[in-house]
Amino acid sequence: TAERDVPVIRLKNDSDLTEKYGFGSKLGQGSFGEVYEATHLETRTKWAIKMVHRPAPGSKMVETVDNEISILKQVNHAHIIHLEAVYNSAA
Repeated sequence: TAERDVPVIRLKNDSDLTEKYGFGSKLGQGSFGEVYEATHLETRTKWAIKMVHRPAPGSKMVETVDNEISILKQVNHAHIIHLEAVYNSAA
């Protein structure tokens, strides 16, 4: 299956994301980070946003995160989340 085009957006600062989304409760957490309920402030569309802790460059975790993104770009199923965009923080 071919990968879909998913925008990768570089944030100038961390407040760029909070200016675009209203964050609600934490939905879950894992070894990579946390997942939060969020609402796009303009469209009022509900999303789940996964905030991933930035792994050290060259670590195995970087490869794991990249693999997850690649898989989500290929998946199209009603019971699997839809990857809309990837945001890279300034920090």
